[in-house]
Amino acid sequence: MITCKDALILFIKKLDIFRHNLLQGEFHQFPELLTVKNHITPEDIERFGNHLSELTLDMEKRFCDILNVKVYDWTGADLDCRTGRTCDSQHSAAQQYF
Repeated sequence: MITCKDALILFIKKLDIFRHNLLQGEFHQFPELLTVKNHITPEDIERFGNHLSELTLDMEKRFCDILNVKVYDWTGADLDCRTGRTCDSQHSAAQQYF
C-alpha cells in the first residue's frame, strides 16, 4: 500500500533525479527542452536546475507535517475482526501508541 507520505517522498526524489539529469544535459524528461536542445545555454540549464531545487525545497517545507509523520506497521494491518485473536492483537497493538 502506498501512503501519502510515500508518494511525496517518491515525487521529491523524482525531482532530484530530474534536476541531476538536466544538469548532465539529459533532457528526456523534458520533451519541450529536447526539441530546442541546440539553442539552450548553460545559463538556461542552471536556471531550470535552480527552479527544480526550489520546487523540491518548497515541497519539503509545504508538506513537512506529512513527511515527518511516523507510520506504524499496525496502521496498514488487515482490520478483519472475524477471529478474536486478530482483533485482540490489533487492539492491543493500537493501545501501545495511544
